[in-house]
Amino acid sequence: MQEKTGKTLKILETLKNNGTTVIGITSYRDSPLAMHSDITFISSSDEANYRSEGMYSLIAQMTIIDTLFMMSTVRMGPDTEETILNVQGIIESTRN
Repeated sequence: MQEKTGKTLKILETLKNNGTTVIGITSYRDSPLAMHSDITFISSSDEANYRSEGMYSLIAQMTIIDTLFMMSTVRMGPDTEETILNVQGIIESTRN
């Protein structure tokens, strides 16, 4: 888990150094992601015993991501494709 956190924070740092506003989505308001994001969405849910741990939180986070993506795509229009390619390049640079 620590390795994933480190890679996520490296991506965050790279984006911030390029002047990108970083939006963090987490269940923990005191997490490193929350502390270093420009905007943070805290997703919390009441987990039930018959669901695997974190399922509701995962669904809530996916809904936030989908909503933000669609809002950004509509707002950015044709620039969306270039931005997505840039982000993919940054993510790829973190892989060994």
